Amino acid sequence: MKDKKHVCLLENRIKVAWGGWSQVETQIEMIKSAKNANVEFDYFFIISGQDYPIWSNARIQNYLASIGDKELICAKNLCHSTQEEKDGYSTVRPFNDHQFRPHTPLSVFRVLSRNFIKLLGIRKKLEFDADGHHYQLYKGSDYFGISRKLADFILDRWQHSPELKQYYKNSFIPSETFIHTIVFSSSWKDKCQERDGDASFSDITLLTYIDYPGPIHIKKLDESDYNRIVESDKMLCRKVVTKISDNLVRLIDKKREEEEQSFVESK
Repeated sequence: MKDKKHVCLLENRIKVAWGGWSQVETQIEMIKSAKNANVEFDYFFIISGQDYPIWSNARIQNYLASIGDKELICAKNLCHSTQEEKDGYSTVRPFNDHQFRPHTPLSVFRVLSRNFIKLLGIRKKLEFDADGHHYQLYKGSDYFGISRKLADFILDRWQHSPELKQYYKNSFIPSETFIHTIVFSSSWKDKCQERDGDASFSDITLLTYIDYPGPIHIKKLDESDYNRIVESDKMLCRKVVTKISDNLVRLIDKKREEEEQSFVESK
């Protein structure tokens, strides 16, 4: 990494397993790090390395100044979701934070353990009490924006919620439910956006345009997607991949430059 001027590496390094509890630990560490930075940020955004801004910086700043006390996080209540989705999130998933290679004996054992627990009739409740609070399980995406005050609330619950953490240790993709459940099972819910239980993953990804044709697979975007991306009126898009997305990035950069100039001239 040649230029680290605007980059802060986490001091507490975490070995991450996709879909495991370690992803939540990483989310919390990132929020802590941003909150304790030398700059007192108003908003914190969690994005991935394959996200790319569609809006100009001026448009983003103008939008954030216009939303008042609204939060940029969206979710749906899994208690009201489809039966198939309920089944997925009520399944106990042991060893979900271990990086077992696919099709190895340990990977097979993990799946067998999950199926055996299911045969025993042991299920996770989608509505439960923990640490003196009542929760309903909410699902969103990993990519969202929150205010500094909401970040403080999340970190406080993190610090004082051992029972809640324990619930999530064997859950399905907890990075898409842990923070959302904390937020939407509190008074902060009124400042956020909730979708119907049958909403798609694209619908609950509030800030980011994604083309999600099937489970786990998100389309790698190219220039043929440009019009749909712009018309989505979302702030970011993913997945943007070197070589595949190069022409798309050039089109977006041109749009962002024109938009930035327009905002400057309007002042």
